[in-house]
Amino acid sequence: DRRQRQMCIRDSICTAYLWAPAPKHERIPLRYPVGLRRYDPKTGEELMGVLLKMIYGCPQSAFRWAEFRQKWMERHFKEELKWIYHQAKQDPCLTMLTNPKTGVISYVVSHVDDIELAGSSLSDLKFIEDQYRKEFEIKSGDPRFMLGIQREMKKDNNGVGSIYLSQPDFLEETYKPVSYTHLRAHETGRNL
Repeated sequence: DRRQRQMCIRDSICTAYLWAPAPKHERIPLRYPVGLRRYDPKTGEELMGVLLKMIYGCPQSAFRWAEFRQKWMERHFKEELKWIYHQAKQDPCLTMLTNPKTGVISYVVSHVDDIELAGSSLSDLKFIEDQYRKEFEIKSGDPRFMLGIQREMKKDNNGVGSIYLSQPDFLEETYKPVSYTHLRAHETGRNL
């Protein structure tokens, strides 16, 4: 029934990039700090550490995290739990998961470390969220916000829905009222 109430859950995966393994050709050698350096007992050669996971600041980290997250979703939901898994070809950030017992579809929208779950079955959404929680450290957020954008859904008297988008925090941070009467001529290059 299309009139079923749609529900939404929004989560953020803590330190998302650090969960993704680094392929061998992308691993980064690290020199130990002074006082903690290690040396080979036979050769005296200085030993280095190697990062086995991705880190923030590497250009490929977002890609590796997205790849890791999607492989986990496919393996876990499709192969282990036997849910129907479909990643949208037009938008790889959208994944549809169908509960095999009920046939109800839940939607997972992933953008870097933000995950949004939407669908008509709150129990399915909570189940999906719990699966994420078992695998990753996550924190729940306000479903009205994603990526700094506030979303508000409204229906008119005819039942036609609209979504209103705004960025109140962005506006408050970037727009600061300025009193021009306090500016001096040298600050503006001209007299006001």
